[in-house]
Amino acid sequence: MACGIRDLLITLTCLMVLRPLISWADDKKAPVSFKSHADSFLAEYCTACHGVQKQKGEITLHDLGLDFESPEEGQRWMGVLNQLETGEMPPKKKTQPSHVERMEIIAAIKNQFLEAGNPIELMRSSPKFGNYVDHKKLFSGEHKGPAFSRPRIWRISPYIDGQSSPFSLSQEEGFKDFAHMWSMDKPTIELLLVKARGVVEKQIGPSEGDLRRQDEVWKKEILDKRRKLRKEVETSGEVLAKNPENAVLKKKLENSTKQLERNKATDFKKDRKRPFNKLPGLKKNIFWRIAYGEDMPPQEDLDEAVARQLKSALRRQSSDEDISKMSAHLKESIASYGNETGMRLTMTSILLMPEAIYRMELGFGEEMPDGRRKLSQAEIAYALGYALTDGGPDKEVMNDLTAEKLGDPKVIKGHVNRIYESAITGTSKRKGKAERVLRFFQEYFAYAGATDVFKDGSRHPGHSPRPSDLIKDTDLLIMHILRKDEDVLKELLSTDIAYIRHVPARPGWETIESYNVTKKQVRGENLISGEKNQNNQRYVMKLTGQRAGILTQPSWLTAHSTNFDNDPVKRGKWIYEHLLGGIIPDLPITVDAVVPEDPDKPLRKRFDKTNEEYCQKCHSKMNPLGMAFELFDDVGRFRDKGEFLRDNKTFAEVNASGGIAKSGVTGLDGPVDDALELMKKLSGSPHVRQIFVRHAFRYWMGRNETLVDSPTLIAADQAYLESGGSMQALVASLLSSDSFLYRKDFDQEEK
Repeated sequence: MACGIRDLLITLTCLMVLRPLISWADDKKAPVSFKSHADSFLAEYCTACHGVQKQKGEITLHDLGLDFESPEEGQRWMGVLNQLETGEMPPKKKTQPSHVERMEIIAAIKNQFLEAGNPIELMRSSPKFGNYVDHKKLFSGEHKGPAFSRPRIWRISPYIDGQSSPFSLSQEEGFKDFAHMWSMDKPTIELLLVKARGVVEKQIGPSEGDLRRQDEVWKKEILDKRRKLRKEVETSGEVLAKNPENAVLKKKLENSTKQLERNKATDFKKDRKRPFNKLPGLKKNIFWRIAYGEDMPPQEDLDEAVARQLKSALRRQSSDEDISKMSAHLKESIASYGNETGMRLTMTSILLMPEAIYRMELGFGEEMPDGRRKLSQAEIAYALGYALTDGGPDKEVMNDLTAEKLGDPKVIKGHVNRIYESAITGTSKRKGKAERVLRFFQEYFAYAGATDVFKDGSRHPGHSPRPSDLIKDTDLLIMHILRKDEDVLKELLSTDIAYIRHVPARPGWETIESYNVTKKQVRGENLISGEKNQNNQRYVMKLTGQRAGILTQPSWLTAHSTNFDNDPVKRGKWIYEHLLGGIIPDLPITVDAVVPEDPDKPLRKRFDKTNEEYCQKCHSKMNPLGMAFELFDDVGRFRDKGEFLRDNKTFAEVNASGGIAKSGVTGLDGPVDDALELMKKLSGSPHVRQIFVRHAFRYWMGRNETLVDSPTLIAADQAYLESGGSMQALVASLLSSDSFLYRKDFDQEEK
């Protein structure tokens, strides 16, 4: 049975991994160069409307380049691919390529991305490729849908399954848990088996014989301890007799005597720590009774054991059919291998069922005329439950599953609002446990990376806050903004409020120094006087003129710095990609991207190296954004006068001027005096708001957006606007959208 499950997992893995590489093209045909193939196809079906004479929608395809490593060309080819896959181009009224022609050119384009080192499936599954989809088209309204996601499976994340999960989350900065960001190899399967066997071992427990052996060991340890204590008492008594006034020896003798008396009082039959006394409780355990029984268990016992294991593994009530099927397997295994081995094999195999390892979102519900399939109500229940928390569907969701109400988007939105409110602002047992909501901001802003950056304390005398405390400061600030739930993004990018930890009795646990405030200030200007203990000993202050949103928090500044300096490139790249929605390609391996170390020059001067023409292709976008944060040092402290050079002995004026360049957004580019002005400018931009909505989509959908998702994104953006900038409204819109509820494979044949 276990082997069968293992084979199934391996087969499933192979299908998932190899599927993107299967070509629709006929392998027996003579090879044709991609250029001639693409030129022929585009000339036949595309360039009449998008060529030299006519540029419909200001799009040209006659001049498409073949450099698939280039972000610009890659984005153009990605647009062509999206149109071909969704069937939106050529338009229905124009001459259409045959199904085979369409599949052949799609396969050829995918192959070009593959040869360039960017497999299309990877590009669509990895968060860093999300910006390749044309932003204007996503929000233009020209793509009417209907929206859907591909059928997919999510592996159970460590957040749900505990840290013993063999699956590890992405170590890259950004979202950690995309539906396709997993791999199944031999070591992973072996870890799954080891873990499952360990769980079953604990579930069954020791046999009566094992308990007797443990009993003997337990008794021996007590008697050995008794002999040792007697020796200690005798020795201490002899020494004390020679030094009767020695208080330390008296105390030692008293302690040894008390321990000896407790040891001698041990009742070897009734002591609660006696291993054999666990036997009555174990006999009530259905797993134990079956494993160590001698005869074939009655059918009701087999059914009970299987039902319990299925519920534990699948996190849901099992159907009678499931129970009957696995009960028959258990009975067969016991008949073949005996009670204990048969029980272990069957219980382990249940823990290795695909549904126990993965969350399925395949679309087992109603089929629509357009080929989409709705998630079944059970799929919706679990998708919804794990969207906001790590605890899965709650009682109210399961009640509506039983009543078959979860097919209604209004009902779904009601559950989203209820769970969100209770997690963020409510007074129920879920209060403050908004695991998935807070985690979105932690992964989006990536400030938790502060713990990964080493800072030499000798460079910053007197400054020693723990990075984990700085991260907690930012967590509390975000939760404060979410509780208000008004203009959330604008507040996140511009608020001058800061949560600051002040623990007079534990100076090493404070974060005061990171915010340039004194103990007198933090006590006198605290906005929540009398409530500090409710905020993990944090005070709340307004730091106008010093802070403006999450990007000026010490946690974010530290996370986006090097061990010894500020990092304008990392900071600028984050802003360009996460707020402006731009594309910065990976650094070519041939480029030496090391900033020269010179203790007599400010950082900006040392960055002159990036002014070379080749470097400016990217650095002209990143550097102006990142340099604006020279307003702070590399541990996040505000500096309004200057910085010290050469081991903090030479003083130099700080230049925090920067700007926005090559954003592609009308009216947004231009210089700024510093990071505070930059954040004010970005926080009021509709374009930045839409990029934020795109990132929220990626996190909660577990994938990158496509043009098919345009209606979902527009609706989510509109819900956010109409609600006055409510994060709750944005999430509710996403989790009740067609992109969340419907499945369809892009590669399936058109009906």
